[in-house]
Amino acid sequence: MKYLVIALILVAVLLPIGISLASIPRLHFHENPDKMEQEVLRVILLGAAIADAKKIMERNWFKCEIYENSTFIRYRKIPGNSESETKLFSHVDFILCTRKKGFIVKQNWIVGIIYEKERVTTVVVNYGLTGS
Repeated sequence: MKYLVIALILVAVLLPIGISLASIPRLHFHENPDKMEQEVLRVILLGAAIADAKKIMERNWFKCEIYENSTFIRYRKIPGNSESETKLFSHVDFILCTRKKGFIVKQNWIVGIIYEKERVTTVVVNYGLTGS
């Protein structure tokens, strides 16, 4: 009887946690930054509250920091060329979310979620590899 009570208490405590985690949309990671931008926009819609966007990113194991009136750069390598293409977002408010995966060679996703009046306006993803 004692074990049944303990089991019921555990179920009562853990079930709501599992349900709340299941309700957070999961991101599918892509090495192509354009595809990853679309993936982030699948779970964080333009116009969403920035607090909700930050929560979703953090529940997907990103570390996020808030920047105000700052600069973010969208970087893309041009296939078959040694040059790159950049777009500068100046004097914007954004959350910068980073996630690394890997051991010796790490995959790095850097996501900038730009917002105005606490609402998401733009999502920018940069991707790269770094060694230990």
